[in-house]
Amino acid sequence: MNTSDRLNPFTRGITGVSKGPCDLAVPLETPTGQEGIYQLGALFQLSDKQAGMFCNIRRASVHANDLEMGSDLVMFDDLNAICSDNAITLIRGEEMDHPETGERMILSTYPFVGGFVPAGAKCDDGTPHPHTGSGFAVCSQRGYPASALGTSWALGWPRTDGAFCRP
Repeated sequence: MNTSDRLNPFTRGITGVSKGPCDLAVPLETPTGQEGIYQLGALFQLSDKQAGMFCNIRRASVHANDLEMGSDLVMFDDLNAICSDNAITLIRGEEMDHPETGERMILSTYPFVGGFVPAGAKCDDGTPHPHTGSGFAVCSQRGYPASALGTSWALGWPRTDGAFCRP
């Protein structure tokens, strides 16, 4: 069977909607003195019976837009099993000194993206896929001046006249 002979899985449409309380809200582990909330999730298939979700964590209780503090991985085989108790810490934002100026910086750590070949995947001819069970994920970080925490610095850089300009 070639790929053009396969049935389109999207022709069925939405088959159901789960209703219930929030499954992921607050990560169990954040850097000392920081609060975070789960914000974005990117789903992917791990195997024929298991899925994963990269869960982005936004830093809470700060006056800044888009200050992300890291990502967790939640793996599940049942929608009822999704919870922060099962989260695996992948990365957390940190502070560092700027390599050229020495200024203290807060690193905003943005969501992971990636791709995986599910465990047990097979080629069209039925043989095991050569990359089954492997994949990759990447994230990016952006530094902001630590001295500006509590301002709206992520919206733009303050000018001497009090106005803002885009970075």
